[in-house]
Amino acid sequence: MSNISELRAELSRLERINRELKSELWEIQSGVDNATQSLVNFRNYVTATVDEGKRAINNAHGKIVNAYEVQGQIDQLYVRFKLMELANKKIRECNNKKYYEFGNYRTVRKIVQGIMDNLNVQMVSDDIIYKSIEKQHLKTPDYWLTCVLLSIMAWKNDDKALADRAMDRAVHLDKKNSSIFYMLFNIRMRREDAALKWFSVYQECELKGSDEETFLMLFSLLSKTIDEQVDDHTKYEIYSFINKVIAASAQSEGFSEEDVVGLIVRNLKALSPGYTLQLNLLRKCCDDFQQISDMVMLAQNNIQILQFILDVSNVTEIEKNEYLSKFIDKEIAKPNDQEIAVYDEIERNETIIHCEGDAERAAEIYRQEKERREKALDLIREMIGWVYGRNSEEVNGQARKNMFMLTGTLQRKGIQKYTDDYHKLDVDMHPVTLGEYRTTVDFTNQSGEEEKIASYYENQKQEKISQIKYTGAFIGAGIAVAAIIAAIAVNPFFAAGTVLGALYALYVFVSNERKKKQIARDCELSINSKTELLRKLFEEYAQMKQIYSEFDAYGEQIEEALKNL
Repeated sequence: MSNISELRAELSRLERINRELKSELWEIQSGVDNATQSLVNFRNYVTATVDEGKRAINNAHGKIVNAYEVQGQIDQLYVRFKLMELANKKIRECNNKKYYEFGNYRTVRKIVQGIMDNLNVQMVSDDIIYKSIEKQHLKTPDYWLTCVLLSIMAWKNDDKALADRAMDRAVHLDKKNSSIFYMLFNIRMRREDAALKWFSVYQECELKGSDEETFLMLFSLLSKTIDEQVDDHTKYEIYSFINKVIAASAQSEGFSEEDVVGLIVRNLKALSPGYTLQLNLLRKCCDDFQQISDMVMLAQNNIQILQFILDVSNVTEIEKNEYLSKFIDKEIAKPNDQEIAVYDEIERNETIIHCEGDAERAAEIYRQEKERREKALDLIREMIGWVYGRNSEEVNGQARKNMFMLTGTLQRKGIQKYTDDYHKLDVDMHPVTLGEYRTTVDFTNQSGEEEKIASYYENQKQEKISQIKYTGAFIGAGIAVAAIIAAIAVNPFFAAGTVLGALYALYVFVSNERKKKQIARDCELSINSKTELLRKLFEEYAQMKQIYSEFDAYGEQIEEALKNL
């Protein structure tokens, strides 16, 4: 017992020690956990502080970059404002130069315009004009327009020697512009034969860039004179040159004759105000009604095409003189060689201002514009645009007529293609839907189409009748026979089956006959209704053809108008 007590005491002591160890271990674990949490919190704090520092640094960097960019923009704007200021200064200097150094040229141009306005109304004496011209000639002896003025006044005063000398001097100074002016002047004076001679002189000059436009406009003014007064050989040479210029322009711009004709066709179509074909049954039943409608609309547009050609040909004398006057004013206003450099400088600096001081962009725009003037004009597109650009203020009636005549061959081909295109749509075979009946109708053969309807529904009738079966009647008859045999051989009771079988067979037979009659009636009704609908459809189609023929007939008037033009 004493040993047990000792053991129990030892056990208690060990348990106490164990509890103390557990307590100490718990305290150690708690301390470790607290230390770990502290480390985690510290790490998070340090990380957050570092991140905030990074953000602050990035923001500061971004502000520095933005400030640098703003400074760069300010520097650029400063440079551009300085360039704009410099451009304005140069423009003022050039305008002063134009006003003071080239004032004589401006005076000469005003005198020329005054003379052209004074041709028909004598409001200023020739002596006064002569003195003004002589005075300006002393100041600008090398200006072609001054020599032109002297020759005109000498011509008016029958001083042939002076007129010839002044004329030769003008041609020597500027052959191209002098020949243009003399040609326009003679046209203005209704001396087409003399104008034609100057046209030949102009033809000898080197043509480049927009000179092609001028050449064609000059030619168009003399086209009637050329046709009426020029020998065949010369006429051939002139028209060959014209065709060569047009062909070269078309080739340089990548146009084929087909392309040009297609462009004319599109412009002709654009003349159409639109047209709605009011034929409801045709619209409902013809599956290609849109094609039919397009055909009639294009034919109806012949009215607009005819009116357009008549409008083009009817040019008043006022329009012609207006056109000629603008042409002359444009020629007079051309700067000479001394002025061109100043005008170019003004244009270059105006481009800089327009581009808000962006020198590179301005230089590129200016370069492209100079190249555009030097290269050949997009003559074909321009000429077609003049013809059909009815809303353009720059193109009056005379210019439109001139361009139409110059492109006359192409215009005729375009009108012919336009007509051929809608003629191709004029076919008499059209897909038609009449309820469940669908077919391609030949609108030249009404009786044949009626027969097709009758045949279609007759076939349907036969098909439906063929689907009616008498199997039930045969079964009923078989049952009746079997019942009779059974009644005789086995039991009279089976005689009732004979009656039932016979009655069923009779019912099936009568029912089938009734169905056949109904199918026949339905067939006849369908044939009659569809035939009537087809008849009305043919009537509307005939109306459409009548409308179409009336519109198409305007083609003859168009041909006549082209001949007259």
